[in-house]
Amino acid sequence: MALRRVAALAALLLLALLACTPAGPPPSGAAPPAPTAAATPQAEAAPAPEATAARPALPTTPTSLPVGTLALDSWAGVFIADARGYFRELGLAVELVPFANGTDMRPALLNGDLAVGGAGLNAGTINLIGRNTDVKIVADLESYRAGHQAADALVVRKDLWDSGAIRTAKDLEGRDVYGPGGPGGGLFLQLMRWADREGLDKSKLAMTNMGTSEIRAALAGGAIDVGFVSEPNLTAGLDAGEFVILADGQDMYPGQQILVLQYNVRAMDAAGPRAGERFMLAYLRGVRDYVNAMVYHQDQESVIDVLVQYTAVKDHEVYRHSRPSWIDPNGRVNVANLPADAAVYVQAGIIPAVPNLDHAYASEYADYAVGYLGEYRPPS
Repeated sequence: MALRRVAALAALLLLALLACTPAGPPPSGAAPPAPTAAATPQAEAAPAPEATAARPALPTTPTSLPVGTLALDSWAGVFIADARGYFRELGLAVELVPFANGTDMRPALLNGDLAVGGAGLNAGTINLIGRNTDVKIVADLESYRAGHQAADALVVRKDLWDSGAIRTAKDLEGRDVYGPGGPGGGLFLQLMRWADREGLDKSKLAMTNMGTSEIRAALAGGAIDVGFVSEPNLTAGLDAGEFVILADGQDMYPGQQILVLQYNVRAMDAAGPRAGERFMLAYLRGVRDYVNAMVYHQDQESVIDVLVQYTAVKDHEVYRHSRPSWIDPNGRVNVANLPADAAVYVQAGIIPAVPNLDHAYASEYADYAVGYLGEYRPPS
């Protein structure tokens, strides 16, 4: 009898030890295991020996989050996470609130009507995040990365290219350049940085605000000479012979941060326990699905189905052939150039001074999600 009791106690001890052994990290891009009930504060505070060796239990407290979106594939991480139930798995009831542009979204994000939004990293955004508000940059929505074509380009009307009237950067002096956002937009930064590198007289360059679809139509109709065109209009216009690329966005401003995901951190903190971390984890799962599909051609048709459902582009073939936006699958944002970008806008008289940008970027949400999911690895 004593021997049987000892054996039983030993078996129970072994089971307890096995239950306490942390699971190994999941493969990058894979779904995390079904989250458990909310961890106690003591458990959450305990540091893990390695980033993914002992992942904390995630709360699944029902939480409602209003999220501002634009009908662009740059929001693919949000759209895929919504369509595939990644938010719901973590207890998040996400309400997607559509906007026509980032400027219209800004007041709702600023006053907390939106917990999540996004914007171009332009003069308005830099001015906003420099005011020490509750709005913080938290992750990448679109950026340029070495080795990946940009989804934007500066293009020239084909007849002007063929005649030799516009073939180099110098040929732009004295001409109007058209682009979304005009002088306060992110593409203005591309033009100014490119002008510096090419030795152009910036006083002879003018940029006028016009949407990318309107630019394509104006080029095709001969109304303008040169402008910035983004996907899907870029591939469609090239295929139609309407214009020729003068410079790719990645060549004009290597590493530029185009769009950023933003939180109103006060609204996010009020939404529920670890709402920001939960949203980011689901979002990065969606981003990884997008990158795997559109850059590495894994499960592409299924992802295109989601993009056609949620974005303004309803043609599957366009997504199959256009350049995909690059979204960092670890959510990281290039903020190193923020002060220099702000200085470009100051020099152009668009903002009065370079604001204090020291606290504009809250990286902890993406850091948490990557610690949970592991660093992204491209599919083999």
